[in-house]
Amino acid sequence: MFIRARWFLYGALVALGATVYLAAQVKRMRERLTPQTMARAGASTGADLLILAGRAITPDEARSHEVASG
Repeated sequence: MFIRARWFLYGALVALGATVYLAAQVKRMRERLTPQTMARAGASTGADLLILAGRAITPDEARSHEVASG
């Protein structure tokens, strides 16, 4: 009987602790996810994509020699 009560209390304490931990994590994320930080992240990602696209369409040395000799 007391063993079940002890495990029930342990479970309740773990659930309470997990709830407090998750509430703190949600609060921290809400502070970090402001419109300004989202806009900054989007602009950075957009700039990175433009750089990658520029590198993809820039001819490399091998292709430029083939075009010049052919």
